[in-house]
Amino acid sequence: GAGLLDADTALSTIRTLAGDAGAVFHWDSSVERVRRDDGAWELDILRADAPIHAHRVVVAAGPWTTGLIERSPDLSLPVLPPITVLQCEPIYVEPARPVDADPLFFIHPDADYADGLYVQPQPATRDGYPRDAYPRDAYPRDAYPRLLKVGRHGGTGHLDPTNPVRGPIEDHGRMVDRLAQFVPAVEGGRVRGFDTCYYSVTPDDGFIVDSVGGGLFIAAGFSGHGFKFAPVIGRAAAELLLDGETAYEVGGMTLARFAL
Repeated sequence: GAGLLDADTALSTIRTLAGDAGAVFHWDSSVERVRRDDGAWELDILRADAPIHAHRVVVAAGPWTTGLIERSPDLSLPVLPPITVLQCEPIYVEPARPVDADPLFFIHPDADYADGLYVQPQPATRDGYPRDAYPRDAYPRDAYPRLLKVGRHGGTGHLDPTNPVRGPIEDHGRMVDRLAQFVPAVEGGRVRGFDTCYYSVTPDDGFIVDSVGGGLFIAAGFSGHGFKFAPVIGRAAAELLLDGETAYEVGGMTLARFAL
């Protein structure tokens, strides 16, 4: 079956468990480059007083993976497939009339609308408004009891993740019109805000989880559908990192498939 994953709660729980296990977080400190130094790895960290030294490194930089590898000549991979970064913009819609049920569904593409849409209910308290809500302070807390989050599975154009586009890039009205075909209460509704998200897409939409050798590992290219697999992917990567093998079937996720 399918279900809804609360991303904020999931991330908070994972961070707590990782911290309890001894993980150290460096917030707002991007890795500028990774270098090989005397048989170990050295990570140059933005705004850090000194580099971090490690025997093993996992490159899991999402849409910034390609840039990090290109800045780090010592990150020698047998093949580097193109990882296309797409900018996605889910919107938050206030229906014109109350919606009786909580719609959580996916609208498949057809001849008139080439992209699928996913729809899920959202709380509409002011503290829960999306980052780019416009204008967020104009609406009092609990004024709108229910918003619908509507996102396009895919993205709009290729994106430089170091220089993202700010402001609306999607045709919000067209998305609302498409949703109204399935949820009539949305017709005449208003878009109350939007988020900006990234897809990092491999040529075959599959994940990359691989051991490169020399204590170097890569986990990237999750193509817009990797978050829900994060716990098992993390366990598989950790087993590869520590034991050199994993019981999970990740053979189809190696870099070798792109060398054919």
